[in-house]
Amino acid sequence: MTESDASKTDLSEVVQAAIAKTLSQPKHIRSEAGSVENHSIAELIAAEKYLERKKAKACMQFIKVNSQ
Repeated sequence: MTESDASKTDLSEVVQAAIAKTLSQPKHIRSEAGSVENHSIAELIAAEKYLERKKAKACMQFIKVNSQ
């Protein structure tokens, strides 16, 4: 997913896609060229929960402002 795709999509969907991608790949890869390590599933799930709480808070603030 490119950066432009991320701007067009809900961040929670981006995190969900990252979780799915991470689940299909090894956690750590090492070769002669170097090594790469994916974020842990726990970190990605925590990020998704954070984004959902942030979205819910913004929604509640919008409702509160519009109901006054």
